[in-house]
Amino acid sequence: SQKNKKTKKKERKIGDENWR
Repeated sequence: SQKNKKTKKKERKIGDENWR
């Protein structure tokens, strides 16, 4: 999900494992 990647990238700092 490329679209999700951009949104999840923000949350990756607070949930690195979650966005993967």
